Amino acid sequence: MPRMKQGLDYYPMSVDLLDDPKLRTPKMKYGYLAVMVYVSLLGQLYKDKGYYIDYRDRSAVVWQVMSDLQGKWQPNQDTAEKIITDLVAAKLFDTDLYQVGIITCRAAQRNFYRATVTRKAVDIDKNWWLLDLEEMRGISAKHCYYLKTVNEPKNEDNQADKKDDETSLPQSKVKVKVNEVTTATTDNSLDSGGGGGDYAGDEADLDIESRREKYGASISLFEDVKAAPLSPYELDKLVQLVDEYGGKWVDEALQIMGNAGKCRLNYAEGVLKRWKANGKDASRQAKKDDEAARTARVLALMEQEGW
Repeated sequence: MPRMKQGLDYYPMSVDLLDDPKLRTPKMKYGYLAVMVYVSLLGQLYKDKGYYIDYRDRSAVVWQVMSDLQGKWQPNQDTAEKIITDLVAAKLFDTDLYQVGIITCRAAQRNFYRATVTRKAVDIDKNWWLLDLEEMRGISAKHCYYLKTVNEPKNEDNQADKKDDETSLPQSKVKVKVNEVTTATTDNSLDSGGGGGDYAGDEADLDIESRREKYGASISLFEDVKAAPLSPYELDKLVQLVDEYGGKWVDEALQIMGNAGKCRLNYAEGVLKRWKANGKDASRQAKKDDEAARTARVLALMEQEGW
């Protein structure tokens, strides 16, 4: 069976690319190399995955940049990496996803979405996807990924619907296991107004309160990001993540999730898995590199202005 095509054969390039204000600072610092590295990254982005670059394997990406720019004025590896960092700092790529090793941006994803509207299947990782339903619908409501997203059951966002389905079954039981403690409750007890058996409802309330005492910081943080109370599914999932990765890591991942405009625990879980696999220090170093690059730009501008 032939492999499903993922990337694009070509992509649109604006005639105003060289006039993009976001490119101004990298161009002042690196000259034409900033533009060429940017074009090389766009080529990699569209050619392989179609909408992002996996920068967790930095050497492969940087090697391709150097290969694209080989010749008399080819940048070395260190310069190429610094230029990439500055392009991200200039907001030409998404800064939050860059922290977890993903190079992408909304503009590139819009181009990819438009170019693949007629495809019957497209492989998209929703953890790295920046376009929401409204934006996708504005481009085209016929895209296979849009239709899939609209029609798929939403485990986290549609708990109320799931709850209604469960309460249609008389005396149905739900077992929630947290830290080796299993609490049986009637489904009606999940409603905010109580209902169902009073004893089961009290047990559920006690279980939620006990979890809030132990996991309160992470629960409050997620509720702030969501701007709403957590569903039973979200509460159970958050507890599992804290038990597996620790509260400190989970809280930082939730903050990255919120900064990215997401409200899905699988997004935070993806961040945590990559920290565990690749080492969290790599993400911290990338953030330090961004801060150092911003400081260097400010100093260069001050020197240029004669301060």
